[in-house]
Amino acid sequence: MNNSEFIFYREMTEDDIDAVWSIEQSSFPFPWSRESFQRELDQSHTIALVAVDQGGVAGFIIAWMIIDEMHIGNIAVHPRMRRKKIASGLLSQLISGHPDIVWFGLEVRKSNTPAIALYQKYGFTVKGVRKQYYEKEREDAIIMVLDRQKIRKGEYGLV
Repeated sequence: MNNSEFIFYREMTEDDIDAVWSIEQSSFPFPWSRESFQRELDQSHTIALVAVDQGGVAGFIIAWMIIDEMHIGNIAVHPRMRRKKIASGLLSQLISGHPDIVWFGLEVRKSNTPAIALYQKYGFTVKGVRKQYYEKEREDAIIMVLDRQKIRKGEYGLV
């Protein structure tokens, strides 16, 4: 039986912040602060979703919506739930839940090949590099975008 059968997705609430912050700390060498998550929930342009299983919050995604564009700012999955398609489910929920968004963008660490492969699976393409975007680690970020207008025109081969 697949554990992802027991996952459901919903909007993040204040009650989720401690669990989300714990996932953040276990996922990144320089995590967002707990206060950052609190501030995000207070912003009208923030879309924040969590994936939940019987054990609690399994992952989260945060994005910012501006008119018909969305920028994905953060996505992470609890270490015990990795490789169970939780990130894929969160990304799918975000994209399918906002059919009027025509452009999605994000930055991803150049070394994060699993995340890059996930984004490419959803039709994101590489548009550039931000040199030393992750300043403390001096690592470049790959800029990736999903342009639904181009997809609808058949330019990415996804219809």
